[in-house]
Amino acid sequence: MISYEGDKCPVCHAILFDDDDIVVCPDCGTPYHRDCYEHIGQCVNAGRHGTNWRYVHESEKHAADSPDQDVAGAQAGRGKKCPNCGAISSSGTIFCPYCGYQFGSAYNPGQGPINGSYDYPVRVIDPLGGTDPRADIDGVPASALMPFIAVNTQRYIPKFANMSQKKKKASWNWAAFLIPGYWLLYRKCYTEGIIALAISFISMLLNIPMNTVTNSIANTLPYGSSYGDLFDAISNNLSLYTPGVIICAVLSIVLILGLMIFMGIFGDSIYKRHCVNAVREITESGDTQKQHELTAKKGSVNFIVPIAAYAAYYFISIIISLIL
Repeated sequence: MISYEGDKCPVCHAILFDDDDIVVCPDCGTPYHRDCYEHIGQCVNAGRHGTNWRYVHESEKHAADSPDQDVAGAQAGRGKKCPNCGAISSSGTIFCPYCGYQFGSAYNPGQGPINGSYDYPVRVIDPLGGTDPRADIDGVPASALMPFIAVNTQRYIPKFANMSQKKKKASWNWAAFLIPGYWLLYRKCYTEGIIALAISFISMLLNIPMNTVTNSIANTLPYGSSYGDLFDAISNNLSLYTPGVIICAVLSIVLILGLMIFMGIFGDSIYKRHCVNAVREITESGDTQKQHELTAKKGSVNFIVPIAAYAAYYFISIIISLIL
């Protein structure tokens, strides 16, 4: 059995150990944590598949670095220096064991494609956004939060790590600002999402008196009237806008804008607390299989609930407008 002890998972960059759940790419031999491989859905070296390149294990790299092979060979004039990464390899190798560069290739990047096609390297996005997998986020390692967040981890993991390190709660989240209630439901913060939608609904109810007065004025105008005619009619009937109507309208605006600004500033903090608390509970739940099941159930995102909530909100708004 091949040992991958000492190799690094190319997704989370953590050291692999023999007792880890490891899967290996069947095309090039690159080892991964099973969860990491399933998260990205493909080998990071997929662009090199079909060539002579293969994954080089750490043990092979150390062997290449030993004095009686590469270094001694280089000192004796028998070694090769890779023009791509600068590493010294033995003179008999075809590919650099460090970066996969093919020695003796006549291809010059400035001369155009070989055989009518370019060999572009695969661009792999680090799911941790450059954050150390061991980084502490309110007592939970970043690598444990990654499968729970699942979607757009490149933004949230570095953001959470920075907030945790600097002990701050304020940041800025445009999605939380623009659609606070629906964003919370999308991120499975159901309790907070329901509260946000309730505030939005109250704001809508407070604005009903203003809309009722404006609609009554609009109904007095003949068919085909312009917005200019409506503005003239409103200015001629300002007495209909009683103090109570104006106060309700102002409260409606203050309430909805206050919710949006609050969520824009503290949305990340609310979501971070939700993720950290959930991961702690999942970690304490017992066996690995149960933890995977709970992560899939409580983590990631939910598209259906916010869409259903929007449909219900829109439907109720129409009913209220018809009744009034």
